[in-house]
Amino acid sequence: MIPLNWKQQFLFEQQAERYYRDMRRQTPKDQELFKNLLDEVNSHGYQIQYYFELNQIDHNDLCLVPVLMKYIGQFDNTGASSALMRYLAYPAFTEATELMLSEMRRTGLPKEGNQSESLYRQSASVALYGIRDPRYVDEYINLILDPETHDDCYFIILLLGKVKAEKAVPLLIELLNDPKSLIQSASLEAMWYFKNHQELIPYIEPFLQNDNKDLRRYAAKTIKKLTPKPPKE
Repeated sequence: MIPLNWKQQFLFEQQAERYYRDMRRQTPKDQELFKNLLDEVNSHGYQIQYYFELNQIDHNDLCLVPVLMKYIGQFDNTGASSALMRYLAYPAFTEATELMLSEMRRTGLPKEGNQSESLYRQSASVALYGIRDPRYVDEYINLILDPETHDDCYFIILLLGKVKAEKAVPLLIELLNDPKSLIQSASLEAMWYFKNHQELIPYIEPFLQNDNKDLRRYAAKTIKKLTPKPPKE
């Protein structure tokens, strides 16, 4: 483990205190799962004592991917599975893509942990965004089009831009008419990555007059990114 400075040590101790407090509220099943998870991770050369330290794993250590995947969806407290999904949000962890797609559609989650299905899906979408697997564009589009998952697809929309999914451009235009400003802003941001599509600018320009200042800001930035720079003299 990397030595901590005093600020990091203070934060670490706060997190450890929360960890012990949370663990006292966990079911016996979850306590056993946490112990088994950390034992398996540490068998790969780590010295992790608390589950929140999983954010310090080597983001290229492919041996850990199946370990984390095995425990997702097993906890009574769905927040624990949500945290594990976020720990998988790195480009090297493409092995987890299909599981994250499946978790985006999970229903009937237990009520323990005070977490809704929507928040759970958002964690899966963050993982998919971090992994940035270009092989599953059709699946990403289907999640956005599905009314059950549509509202939780902010990061999936951004992902379409990150992987430069050309076939998604018509959908991004359509999403500008979505009733939710969050979806509209995601579409505008995703368009940043399609600099060869100046034909998008007329669809974006109306947002420069939008009542929502964030949408105005996103629109201005998107237009700037899509506008070709004049050649240097």
